[in-house]
Amino acid sequence: MNYFLSALTNRLKQFEQSRKYFERAVLAEPANADMYIERGNESAKVALTGGLEKKDADLQITNARIMYETAIAAQPSSYQGLTGLSIISLLQNNVRDAVKYGEAAVAANPNYAGAQYALAAAYSEASKSADGAQKSKLIGDSQKANLKAGLLDKPNLEGREVPDGKAAFRYFESGGRTLVMTSPK
Repeated sequence: MNYFLSALTNRLKQFEQSRKYFERAVLAEPANADMYIERGNESAKVALTGGLEKKDADLQITNARIMYETAIAAQPSSYQGLTGLSIISLLQNNVRDAVKYGEAAVAANPNYAGAQYALAAAYSEASKSADGAQKSKLIGDSQKANLKAGLLDKPNLEGREVPDGKAAFRYFESGGRTLVMTSPK
């Protein structure tokens, strides 16, 4: 219940309430990987859309990384935690880690569109510093991952261009996560 209340109050921009429910949720269930992912997404979103000074935005991105890492510590097979780390690595210009975590996320769940989309972004970014055959391979791999993401989530991703880190995050934070809130019956 605290998980859902934290997500809801965050969406309502009641940040103090959201933090309170987050704390209660992790005290009740420290291995709740979804709560850490939700909190990581909150921090990354503030960093990307909050109009913060660079040092404050960097602090929020670092907090998001810590939350995704904690999600993986709580649940090592968390493909969403791995996807979050891939995206955060892109946002921190750590392309090698972005590819590593993106590949791990796809290996953990090849049918998760968010992982495929993040991997497409990671491969695309990696291709910018490669040359020759390696560059061609990375571009091809990026396009394949992007096409796979489009097949897995046709309404949201089919026909889209290969994303950058910010576009991958926007999808991950909104349409790329397992539903947090369900409609009442």
